[in-house]
Amino acid sequence: MSFYEAMEKYYDDIFPLNESNLSFLVKSFANSGKAILDLACGTGSYALALANRGYIVTGVDLDETMIELALQKKSREPCGPKRGGEVSFFKGNMLYLSTILDHTYDGAFCIGNSLVHLTSISEIETAIKETSNLLRKGSIMVIQIVNYDRILKHHIKSLPTLENRERGVSFERLYTYDRQNHNIHFTGKLTLPDSSIRINTVPLYPLQKNELEKILDNAGFGEIMSYGNFAGEPWWEEAPALISKSELL
Repeated sequence: MSFYEAMEKYYDDIFPLNESNLSFLVKSFANSGKAILDLACGTGSYALALANRGYIVTGVDLDETMIELALQKKSREPCGPKRGGEVSFFKGNMLYLSTILDHTYDGAFCIGNSLVHLTSISEIETAIKETSNLLRKGSIMVIQIVNYDRILKHHIKSLPTLENRERGVSFERLYTYDRQNHNIHFTGKLTLPDSSIRINTVPLYPLQKNELEKILDNAGFGEIMSYGNFAGEPWWEEAPALISKSELL
């Protein structure tokens, strides 16, 4: 069972669509064309929301369950026909995008700390290069991860617990740094309404700001702008997140 299959029933309760996040994406792609690639799309909330604003969105996720849930959501929520919006979902690995997609795009995003589920710098380089190969010149790429500069500096061992009190669900996020392998063991503890707890652990690569900027630069992106949150505040060392927006040259 995959990390997120264990919480599939409650995924949208724990990770609901955030209007601030969506607003940031809409502003980022405002001057782009309409074809947008959503990497690690999860249950498709942002892909569907962008389609309802007239974008033609392709969502890709490695987890078959996430894609099934996204397709179910699409069937319940017809998206944006009056605005020309469309959405499609594919199961696939972002390391091999060229084998599953044959279109070019005007923008791409990977949010929700998804990129660092690739557990080595070489895999992250491959994923971003694969993405850049599908983008037209002038396309915008948005990436959001946890601020690992802060995590490593302060030896942070947990992130704030995510709660949905109405649904009686909470999600604890625990970090253990593996110095030998330069990975973080991310343990998620999901507490359900019947008080049962599901626990799963996956490795993450603690990607830092200078590493991400170097990878983007090598993949042909320029004008890299970094933010500390989706409100658009410039990145600072103690920011909760690292959000990178860059243009393919």
